[in-house]
Amino acid sequence: MSKTKLWTLLVLVVGIFALVAAGCGDDDEGTTDGGETTETSEGEIASVDDLAGKVVGAQDGTTGETFALEETDAEVRGFPEGPDAINAVINGQVDAVIIDLPVAIDAIDKQGGLEVVEEIETGELYGFAMATGNDGLQAAVNGALAEIKEDGALEELYQEYFETEPTEGVLGLNDLADPVAEDAGEPVLLEDGTLTVGTDTPFPPFEIGQPPDITGFDIEVMNIVAERIGLEPTYVDTGFDTIFRDVGLGQFDIVAAASTITPGRERAVDFSDPYYEANQALVVASE
Repeated sequence: MSKTKLWTLLVLVVGIFALVAAGCGDDDEGTTDGGETTETSEGEIASVDDLAGKVVGAQDGTTGETFALEETDAEVRGFPEGPDAINAVINGQVDAVIIDLPVAIDAIDKQGGLEVVEEIETGELYGFAMATGNDGLQAAVNGALAEIKEDGALEELYQEYFETEPTEGVLGLNDLADPVAEDAGEPVLLEDGTLTVGTDTPFPPFEIGQPPDITGFDIEVMNIVAERIGLEPTYVDTGFDTIFRDVGLGQFDIVAAASTITPGRERAVDFSDPYYEANQALVVASE
């Protein structure tokens, strides 16, 4: 055999081996030799099932924090305010945040850089909290809430803030708030003629700004309720993680702070009838 033919044969053999080796390996996209993708990008969070081993942020004392602690295998990091948790995921301090869905949507609209990857169906109902035994105040607040549900004032605020209508969970009968006797008596107040309201701000769109320059859905509902029962509202800002203890200790008359009615909280405070229904959201930074 000539040197030329031998060289040609060697080149052909090397080329065949190279083709076989390339066909047996996976490519960089995680595909098999059949070309089908077998896994998602490493570290991607698409649902709460992907949170094991991740760091998840939530506001201290909230139902979002409780859900993260009880329903995920993540490391949970608490923050004093809701916007702190939101900023933490944007800045990369946490991998995700669990927070009230309307708060997540508001942050996406105003800040960007975020996306809701899963709506967590909780059907939480918000109520106004007050010290136990203040039946007169509870009855007065419930009466005012019934009026604004009936005459459309609550729906107007829903349309303004959320472009939707109150749910049946808010408008219909429910067993979350304790019934109040008809002979409940007069409200017990810290100051005659004034309804002192504890809140935790900022938590947009429910609480926006700082007292006395404060607004938001909760605040506007409370302002109407106070007007209907003949009281002037004044607002006190405090931390959410102690807000139910504080109202029980008499630091204010009532709490307006996107407060979910839960059995645990009902052991410490009394709640009004519900005025809002919400789910939680799993939020990550958008690409």
